Amino acid sequence: MKELNSFLPENFGKGPENSLPPLPEEPDVDFHAFWYGNDSDFAAKALKPADAAMASLVTLLEDKDERIASSALLELLKYEGLDDVVALNQDADGPELRRHIHQLAVILEHRRIRRIFLKEYRRNTLLPWNALLAIHVLMDTRRSMHSLEEQVRMSLPEEAPPTPSQTSDIIELMRYTGLNAVGDEDFIAEHFMIGEALEQQLAATIVLAIFAQHLGFKLGWMSQICMHNGHFCLLDPDHNRIDIMEEWKVETDKGQEMYHVCTHREVICSLLSYLLSSAMLNSNLYDQNIVGSLLADIEGIGKSAILYPQGSYRLPV
Repeated sequence: MKELNSFLPENFGKGPENSLPPLPEEPDVDFHAFWYGNDSDFAAKALKPADAAMASLVTLLEDKDERIASSALLELLKYEGLDDVVALNQDADGPELRRHIHQLAVILEHRRIRRIFLKEYRRNTLLPWNALLAIHVLMDTRRSMHSLEEQVRMSLPEEAPPTPSQTSDIIELMRYTGLNAVGDEDFIAEHFMIGEALEQQLAATIVLAIFAQHLGFKLGWMSQICMHNGHFCLLDPDHNRIDIMEEWKVETDKGQEMYHVCTHREVICSLLSYLLSSAMLNSNLYDQNIVGSLLADIEGIGKSAILYPQGSYRLPV
């Protein structure tokens, strides 16, 4: 598995498309362990490969009783060597088996993405753009890295500006996408997810700053993300501030400027914090678990620090 920062579009999404319905609810299943077994105590009990037992569990995936098939899938996730199981059965004749193998492939891919996300964050090598894509895929099982990269490519003109690009070139590219800036304080999750943002043509300033910085890196235009007056902006190579909320206005008078230049980690944690706040305000327990567990793990504080009911932490009354 390559590092997340080294992924190119053609490296992503080589598995089946993520088009399955959500997994059925299982009250006896540890949600966190189900998806992120390799990052929990649940995974520490992983069994050694046992071909006969795994073959029996794969057979049960064909059962028309969803509870039996889901229980078999959960048991199967305790074993190693599951990539081989997916490769051998993804084109099976039975539709039920194909569907559950597809679910297995999605879970395994999410585990890989999550492990790489945490590994690179701890190394301080995770770029905000790669974090933006990874978080989106982890929160939405219909998406893949490949599909998001393709959606981004479709939003851009066929002819790229010259390299190295100028500030005006990057601003023109961002305007071409049709994305309109909205305040980060609205806490609407879709505004912090690049796929939905492109579909709705509305994006939080942190997403637009990450997007513009990513395009600039590719075109030889180096920038920094900064915080100014409560929203995210960009600093161009000449340290002019680009105000995204003011329709990409370039502020050249640096005499009275007050802003905070953000590190990559600060940008990533801010993105996760906005998404967690959105999940809490909208009582979205699924998103709260995904984002909360990521925040807890990157800070090394454990699942118990996640807000109740996923974790044991309760807000002071």
